[in-house]
Amino acid sequence: MSDKSFKKAIQRADQRLKEGCQRIPKKTRIILVILLLISCGLFSLYQTISSLSQMKSSDKASIQTKELPVQLEQTEQESMYEQNSYNYGTK
Repeated sequence: MSDKSFKKAIQRADQRLKEGCQRIPKKTRIILVILLLISCGLFSLYQTISSLSQMKSSDKASIQTKELPVQLEQTEQESMYEQNSYNYGTK
């Protein structure tokens, strides 16, 4: 679809929406907008609460992990060997 035909289609859709909205009384439009905002807010709240409850239930059923032993400090000779072999980013 070329840019010109796409722009024409958007302008036609915009014009039809304006005509359709003008048919609805002003009070009804305001009520519809408020209902839309409230429903979006409630849906967002539902998603947040649902996610939090999912996170809580997944914490209880978490996988048990085995702790690895901490490696003791290296001897001076081992650390010197690592420093010499690394040579500041070039091997």
